[in-house]
Amino acid sequence: MTININPWDMGDNLSSTAIPSFVKAKYVCVKLTHPKLKTERDGLVGTFLMTSYEDEFGKKVELVEATEGPSGHEVKFPLGKKGLIATKYRGPQNQYRFINPETGKWFAIAKEKMTSEYAHEYLFVEIDEKTGKVRHTLEGLSEDERETLITEYLQEMFLFGLSQDLQLPAESDGSFTKPFVGLTTTLYRVSTPPDEGSKYPNIKITKWERGKTSLSGEYESISEEAALAIYASQQVRDDDKFDPTTFKENKDEAPF
Repeated sequence: MTININPWDMGDNLSSTAIPSFVKAKYVCVKLTHPKLKTERDGLVGTFLMTSYEDEFGKKVELVEATEGPSGHEVKFPLGKKGLIATKYRGPQNQYRFINPETGKWFAIAKEKMTSEYAHEYLFVEIDEKTGKVRHTLEGLSEDERETLITEYLQEMFLFGLSQDLQLPAESDGSFTKPFVGLTTTLYRVSTPPDEGSKYPNIKITKWERGKTSLSGEYESISEEAALAIYASQQVRDDDKFDPTTFKENKDEAPF
């Protein structure tokens, strides 16, 4: 007697929770600070957390579920916490080349204008147009006050660079929409294999990707408290106390 068995009829289809290497995703800014072990004059790092993305069929895939209850913000990650974080850095050595939103023309800011030396000249030195003589302004400021203003100048320039990376509104008079914790916007997420010696892939988030339509600077916002709660929850490692000798295969855990 021969029996016919088809194992494919005995199971259910499983969907991968892995994020595709290229997606259009919604991100929320969860942190703005200087680079680790550096100072505010060394640049600005924006940390962004992906809350959803569009799959190949244009369907929205939710990655974060956040609600506010009696005990505060409750955050869940239905597909896990991996691969959600990406950063954008702006510092003295970056290229500051953007399209002026009012003229539509490209313009660039030279790297030397991202230095403390240039900030000092810009803030405190003036040249008399008639005599050509240099005079120092704000003579009454203390050294600490001058240093604070120089730091503020550099931070403002880095913020401008990051704002234009996000296509945020800017005016010709120098005013612009500054990135902030809680800002949410759509970005392309491009993941490439890890560099040699690294176990983590390279993840780029951008408004522009070759061969793709440029994304707009439209943005929304959630409260700073909600953004910080989402980030704090994502940073908690759920397997800190994992004991491999107690491992039991989880039927809901896909092998990818």
